[in-house]
Amino acid sequence: DAAGKGLGSFGATLLTIGAVISMTGYCAGNALVTPRYLVGLAEHKDFPKWLGAPHPVHGTPFRAVVVTTGVTLILAFFLDFAKLVDFSNLVICFQYLATCAAIPVLRKKRAGQGSVRLPGGLALPIFGAAATIWLGSQAAVSEIGWTVAALALGFVLKALSPRFAN
Repeated sequence: DAAGKGLGSFGATLLTIGAVISMTGYCAGNALVTPRYLVGLAEHKDFPKWLGAPHPVHGTPFRAVVVTTGVTLILAFFLDFAKLVDFSNLVICFQYLATCAAIPVLRKKRAGQGSVRLPGGLALPIFGAAATIWLGSQAAVSEIGWTVAALALGFVLKALSPRFAN
């Protein structure tokens, strides 16, 4: 609507085409990359080893593809588009928060090993964590519940992983 008002129908059409191309690229990229996350987690023994095993003929991470496809289908059945976007944003908030929290820990742990120094010292990760907490606090209780459930499932899989690793 804003593009239509500011740039006319041509501008609105151009913006729509750009948005469709951008979203298609983003979704295609995620479809290709997400199974690789599971492979990496399996290789590092955070998830069962069988999850990252390549297909004997094609060499693709077929089990990881099946798992990510299954999880995606389940979420798509239970959440509408707006809730999926909110859930995705909140998951990313947790990821950013963990990254900000890891910076001081890793700086201390790897002191003197050529660590990267951030401008402003710890001010940047502290500001990042505060901004992320503020953004995450805007979420509805149900969104936080879905996110905590997803994280809990990940921790359960991590705890069970040694039992299944070969």
